[in-house]
Amino acid sequence: MNEKSKWENGKPKIAIILGSRKDEPTVVASKLFHILKNAGIGYEYSIISSDRNPEELRTYCKSLDTEIIAVIAVAGLIPNLPIVTKSWAPHIPVISVPLTGDGYTPNDTLLAAASTPGERPIIVSGIGKNGLEKAGYLAVEIAGVKHAHIRKKYASLQEIKSAEIKTTHPRPKSKKGSETNGSARPHFS
Repeated sequence: MNEKSKWENGKPKIAIILGSRKDEPTVVASKLFHILKNAGIGYEYSIISSDRNPEELRTYCKSLDTEIIAVIAVAGLIPNLPIVTKSWAPHIPVISVPLTGDGYTPNDTLLAAASTPGERPIIVSGIGKNGLEKAGYLAVEIAGVKHAHIRKKYASLQEIKSAEIKTTHPRPKSKKGSETNGSARPHFS
């Protein structure tokens, strides 16, 4: 199969699945969409509860065969969305992003992802907004495996990030002329 038939406009595509509308503000507030757009990666965005609409989730996952290169499954209150997604789409990388919120923590989602069978691995990118952004970068890396132009964009982004880190202030020198060992508080003037 050629890429043009697999991807819209020759671009790779990611599926983003949320289990609830309550998780939407966190996703929208993250840089996930910005990261994908800047890398030239298309995406589908769906809200499908693995508990309330399991048949709809199964049908959706089964339809992903030819168009999606990875799934980002955002799990809030119900931790099983990434696992159920992987069970219905075992041939596609699933990136799990557990969220925190009123009455729930990411612990169940993290444990569930870590205990899947070896032949059904799930990638856990991180928790909350930071995890969503890291999921975006993982999706860019996955797309970059077969798309040189995306790999180059990602490499440029990494160079920019490295330059940002290098421009941070060096550790201050102690009065004796050696670097502090971390026990003294630095003084900036």
